[in-house]
Amino acid sequence: MKISLRAKILLFTVPPLIALAVGTIWIVNRTISSEVHRNIEDELKRASNLFEDLLETRSEHLAVNGMVIVQDPRFFSVLTLPGSPRDPEFRATVAGVANAFNSITETDLFEVFDSRGRSITSMGKEEWDVHAIAPFISSALSGAQRAGLLAGSEHNYQVAATPVLAGGRVVGVLLLGDKVGSELAEGLKNTTRSEVTFLTGKVITASTLEHPQERDSVLEALRVSDPKISAEGMLSEIRGRDHVYVTLIRQLPESDPTTPQYYALQRSLDVETAFLRSMQARLVELGALAAFMALLAGLLISERITSPVRRLVRGAEEMERGNYDFPIDVASQDEIGYLAARFREMRQRQRAYVTSLEEVARLKTEFISVASHELRTPMSVIRGYHELFVSDMLGPLTPQQREAMIAQLAGTVDAAGAPQIDPSRLDPMMLFQTLLPRVFTPTFMQEEMPKLMQLFGGALQWGFSMDAILAQVAAVMGHSTTDRLHQIAAPTLVITGDADLLISPANSDILAREIPNARLVKVPGGSHGFNFETPDVFNREVLAFLRGVDA
Repeated sequence: MKISLRAKILLFTVPPLIALAVGTIWIVNRTISSEVHRNIEDELKRASNLFEDLLETRSEHLAVNGMVIVQDPRFFSVLTLPGSPRDPEFRATVAGVANAFNSITETDLFEVFDSRGRSITSMGKEEWDVHAIAPFISSALSGAQRAGLLAGSEHNYQVAATPVLAGGRVVGVLLLGDKVGSELAEGLKNTTRSEVTFLTGKVITASTLEHPQERDSVLEALRVSDPKISAEGMLSEIRGRDHVYVTLIRQLPESDPTTPQYYALQRSLDVETAFLRSMQARLVELGALAAFMALLAGLLISERITSPVRRLVRGAEEMERGNYDFPIDVASQDEIGYLAARFREMRQRQRAYVTSLEEVARLKTEFISVASHELRTPMSVIRGYHELFVSDMLGPLTPQQREAMIAQLAGTVDAAGAPQIDPSRLDPMMLFQTLLPRVFTPTFMQEEMPKLMQLFGGALQWGFSMDAILAQVAAVMGHSTTDRLHQIAAPTLVITGDADLLISPANSDILAREIPNARLVKVPGGSHGFNFETPDVFNREVLAFLRGVDA
């Protein structure tokens, strides 16, 4: 299948530009998406640090409040009164004091225990697992304050168990606590712009997530990845019902190892990257625009290149038809313009070459005509003599004289008495005398005729054949190397006489024009054999040419 030049140019220009544009857009989109995702993760880690700092502050606040309350005589003295948790009056007295102090601390949990670890009164409605609360009570009864997380029946609490001392002995325990629940989750959400979920074991105790399916997705992620959660937490993407969340799950500080408690901070990837989707839409539009511009540029470039090339092709086609004047309108100054200029020059040289071939053909025809005429001249002379003999215009001849004359002209008499002339038996001297004036000037022939006759006589000793002469003339006429003259690379001297009657000097003009850098010398008044007539002139020109070549 033939592919046009324009198609090739478009193929090699447009796809790379489109690929470059698409690649650039893809890299930008990937880079921005990665950066956004990394920023979300960093913000979740910062929110986690903020939350844990908040928990530490709350724990310290509970511990300080507990220490202040237990050192107040109004509080620790009530625990020195006689009575037991089963005594309603004693419980009511302790409850009244506890309520008064709780109105100041405003904690979610305010519970008092006696020296044996039995609950006397509680401002909350929680019921504790004996095994969960026992470590806090035991530590306080031993005289050491203990803070940590405590899982209740409904909520998780951040608590501080403080020993109550009277007279140097522990008379009870004060347990203060704040909920780790929905209120804290909402506050943290407003502060960090994150969805917050608290979990105890595999149970969600509080969450800002509204849809159960999204809460279940957090539980599933915790179930699958629980062994992987360390102090640094676990970062992952969790798909909910409506959104994909970047999620950080970590254990709550001071969590009970037997019943681990977690918190999950989540950012909606869809919401956070809403601007990115808008940017992606702009990038797609930009990519489409880039592709269109690449295609347009490819079309313009291909048109810029192929238009003058098509013009050159049309010019070549017109040259084949013989039209060398077809306009090549290429005005650019680039390589295409240079090619067009060289094409025009080549076309002119081609025209000159064709013209020269036509001139050679004309000269060949003329030469054949002249040569034929010269070869026919002896026959004309013979026929003239024959007519003179037959008509007795030279006087009456006897039969013996007539027969002798015909024999001298290399002829015979047939049965009817008509003379028959055989050209192959013609006298060479007759042909020599006919051609000699076309080779040399009359003055040279007059002065050098003895030498010419001697030279001709030496040639005759090798034999004379009219058939050979005619064949040689035919070979000369049928041979031409004009179309290969431009291949000659050697320095060339073309020298002729401008009065040559045998070979026209125009042939030397053609040789000098077609042979690259050839030198043409025309000897004034020189004949075909000017090198014999004026050897000094010939030798001077040849030696001067050779010296120029050596230099």
